Amino acid sequence: MSLPSYSLEAMLRRYGEKFGREKEQYARKAYPDWKRGRIQPAGKTIEKLIELLPHFLNETQRYDLVRKLRAHHLKRKDLHLSTTPENWRDELKPLVQQLVEHGRQFDLPKVVYEKATWLADGDVAAAQRLLLAIDEEEARLRLSYLEAEFKRIVFLLENVKNTEPVRHRIELPQGSVSVTIGRKPKTLVGKLSVLFGGGRTMDTNDKLVPRAQPGEVIKRPVPGSTLDTALEKLTPEQQKKLADKVADEKVNLGVSAEKADQRHYDSTRDMARAIQAADAVERTTKGDYEVKGTFDTASGRTDIHIKKNNNTVIIVVAIVVGIIIFVLLRR
Repeated sequence: MSLPSYSLEAMLRRYGEKFGREKEQYARKAYPDWKRGRIQPAGKTIEKLIELLPHFLNETQRYDLVRKLRAHHLKRKDLHLSTTPENWRDELKPLVQQLVEHGRQFDLPKVVYEKATWLADGDVAAAQRLLLAIDEEEARLRLSYLEAEFKRIVFLLENVKNTEPVRHRIELPQGSVSVTIGRKPKTLVGKLSVLFGGGRTMDTNDKLVPRAQPGEVIKRPVPGSTLDTALEKLTPEQQKKLADKVADEKVNLGVSAEKADQRHYDSTRDMARAIQAADAVERTTKGDYEVKGTFDTASGRTDIHIKKNNNTVIIVVAIVVGIIIFVLLRR
């Protein structure tokens, strides 16, 4: 609906040549109403336009159209994992790789190629390769923060009493992984020692959120590096056609990297405050309390839940007393 007049005229003529002058005359008459949204083209008319229109678009417009088709038809996978602080790396790695492979194996459905035969040309295939590279680069960027994010989660589980299993959702262009990470279940003896011994209370000198060790370098992907590699594999003509779009995509990746870094900074600060608040409540009150928090992170979202319920303590004490009385009576 935004074609320049010369492109629109050429397309309508081609429309008439292929589908008949009567169809062309109808399209010319209906076009102003289509453009203003007064009426919608019939489904069959849209199919015919989809077949012809891309030939009258410039390279940037064709690229954006392929991007929309890919985004619409790529079905994101949703995976789930329950793990522990000791095992999360080994158990999460194959799931992340599964998502990446899902993106690599994607192709538009056969019916789409049948309805839009122009999608089979080499330039469209080149655009799809670049879009795949962009998705993978975005995934690499977000995953580069996982180690730091899970260090925070492990620190919370190991240092703050009454912490429920933490939930972290990793969001990638190819899909998501919902991770639930909790401590290993305590034995009865361990539960009793926490109950009667008071458990572990954080030292005020403890670091609430672990920082990088001296000399430790956190490597982040250079925005545009994966895209550059994919671009090098295209023909010189394809590189020239897509040069402007590649430049725009590099800018977008740079902006995404800056936003991810800001989310990481904000979530680190806010989680530290939540941990401090829970620790302060634990030190100053004997009653019930509950602390919840949701934090947008570089890789996705972390949900924490810290809850103390004295009713549970009473029940455990009653069970222990009952066991003792049962043992004494049996003697």
